[in-house]
Amino acid sequence: MSSGKAREIISSLIEALGMERFLSEMNVSREDVDAWLKGERPIPFHILSKALKMKAKLYSKPKQIKVESYVKPRDKSSATAFKRMLLKSTIIVLAMLILSIIGYTVGSWYGVFYAGLGLFLPLTVGLSLILILGLKG
Repeated sequence: MSSGKAREIISSLIEALGMERFLSEMNVSREDVDAWLKGERPIPFHILSKALKMKAKLYSKPKQIKVESYVKPRDKSSATAFKRMLLKSTIIVLAMLILSIIGYTVGSWYGVFYAGLGLFLPLTVGLSLILILGLKG
C-alpha cells in the first residue's frame, strides 16, 4: 500500500470519527498523527491495520437486531377472551345446526310450510344465544 493511500485512509477515518476519538482509540499523540498526515514519518503497520479494521466496522452493515425484543408481551386476558369467544361461537353454530336438522325433520312430517322451521328455528335461537352470551360477557 502506498503512503499516499495510507494517509487517505487515516484522514478519512479522522473525518468520520473525529480527532479526539481517533486519538483515544489509537493511543497516539496529535503530533504523531500530524507527522503521518504530512508524510514526515511513516505510519506504523499496527496503526494502519487498526485503522483499516475501524474503517471496515464503520462501513459494514449494521448488526441485525432481533425484532422480538421490541414486541410487547402478549396480554393474557386477550388470549382468554379469544378462547371464550371461540367457545361461544362454537356453541351457537352447533345449536343452530342441531336445531336446523330437528326443525326440518319435525316440520317435514306436517308439510312443506312447517319445514321452514329448519331455517326459522335455528336463526331465532342463534340470535337469542348471541344476545344472551354477548350480554353476559
